Amino acid sequence: MDLKSKEKINIAEKLYNLIHEPTEKLDKELHQRGLDKGEDDGSRKKRGKKPIRKGMKRSEWEYDPNEPRYCYCGRPSYGEMVMCENTYCDREWFHVDCLGEKKLPEKWFCRNCRAP
Repeated sequence: MDLKSKEKINIAEKLYNLIHEPTEKLDKELHQRGLDKGEDDGSRKKRGKKPIRKGMKRSEWEYDPNEPRYCYCGRPSYGEMVMCENTYCDREWFHVDCLGEKKLPEKWFCRNCRAP
């Protein structure tokens, strides 16, 4: 192996360690705190707007089977979404298409969270 190749390998190893070591440390810390990837117990509520797949019909895109499900229909997020204002709502987000409502109030509650 020539000198340039050895230098390139040395640089690559340094870069790998520069990224890998802090990532390993972070993974261990997250594991100790019980915040491992994919182990969301649902206790942390999402706030803000859902990502929108504009201009695409449901049949035109594929989704991850592990993606969270929302709305009365039980499908993942797509299109325009609205959030139920009840902090403890089980479904949280709803597809505007599924609601069948023309105008939504500024503070919207799903049918399960509305006062009787």
